[in-house]
Amino acid sequence: MATTARNFKHSRISGIALGIPISLYGLSTFVFSSLKARWFEADPTPSRYLTFMAVVSLIANVTAAHFVVVKEDPAMAIRRRAASLNRANRERAQSEAIEMVETRRRRALTAGNEQGLASSTSTLVDDDVIEKRPTGESQPAPPQLAVPAAVQSDEPVFRRFTRDPLAWSLLLGMICFSGPGMAFVNNCGSMVRALSINTSLTPEQIGQYKDNIVATQSFFSFSSRLAIGYLSDIWRTRLRLPRAGLLILGGLLQVYAQSVAMRVAKLDDLYSLAIVTGISMGSVFTLAPTITSETWGAENFGICWGFITLGPAIGGHICNLIFGASWDRGYAEIVRRLGPDAAQDLLQCDRSCFVPAFMSTIRYAYMGVFFFCVVLCLPRIQAIWKRN
Repeated sequence: MATTARNFKHSRISGIALGIPISLYGLSTFVFSSLKARWFEADPTPSRYLTFMAVVSLIANVTAAHFVVVKEDPAMAIRRRAASLNRANRERAQSEAIEMVETRRRRALTAGNEQGLASSTSTLVDDDVIEKRPTGESQPAPPQLAVPAAVQSDEPVFRRFTRDPLAWSLLLGMICFSGPGMAFVNNCGSMVRALSINTSLTPEQIGQYKDNIVATQSFFSFSSRLAIGYLSDIWRTRLRLPRAGLLILGGLLQVYAQSVAMRVAKLDDLYSLAIVTGISMGSVFTLAPTITSETWGAENFGICWGFITLGPAIGGHICNLIFGASWDRGYAEIVRRLGPDAAQDLLQCDRSCFVPAFMSTIRYAYMGVFFFCVVLCLPRIQAIWKRN
């Protein structure tokens, strides 16, 4: 992602350029889920499947590292050239001063006598290292290569980034947006089991059903990342509208996905939920890195996007805990209603175990839309404030 941001930072297609590599996250999940459902679902342990994933990933990453090309950043080239010239100038001035001292010392040894030798050599360093100039005139400094003001800033990039309220708004938006979506992706297997208690599906068929739902979500996430990348370029370059407007639309789509999750009643409903969730998450996960690159610079993309990607990790943990707590409360209610001595086949969670979780996570999705609105409005408010 950082390589793509640097190579396409001055391009009019930066949205689709960043959308292509990040879309492959969704495509890889689709591929691996499909392969697992076809070849590895009957295995009693996941060791063979994990080995397969490790080997394929190793080959892919080694191949990518071999072919990667990074275009040189002009600002970094100027900085390196300035440092090289300044170092060369210092070394040349130092060698000229030493050569001058040695030349005058040799002259003094040839023309002087024993009495004047000590006094002449004792003042060579003080009076002759720097060539004498007229009164009031100082030795000129070695020539320096001018460096742009933006390159000369000594403050660490991460410190400036973390003091920017726009960065925190985007991070909080990603926490509140991605958490509800991750709760579905990470727990769809539990949802499949809860909705299949009144069916005749075997455990292997339930596993395949779960893998197919994950693959569906991944495919639509992949497709939406490509589509929204291309659409955001048109939105930004031709319509002259901020990409954060599309960010809000992606957040509203996540709100709708959570409302669909609250109404899930049968297994087939999970497919429509997977489609909406995939489109929503794919859209935002393409727009957010593009906005990060354009706002804080492609040369700072690595550390800035690394900070923003804490959002999905934090949001996923929070909403997974909400889902787990809802599941435990639902199971405890079933045990209390049927009694602990009931048959194990009856002590199984149904949709009542996870619906309350999505009634809570939809609030987080609304908060994500709010923070995305802040990301849209804050730069304009700051610009008006500065003008006034």
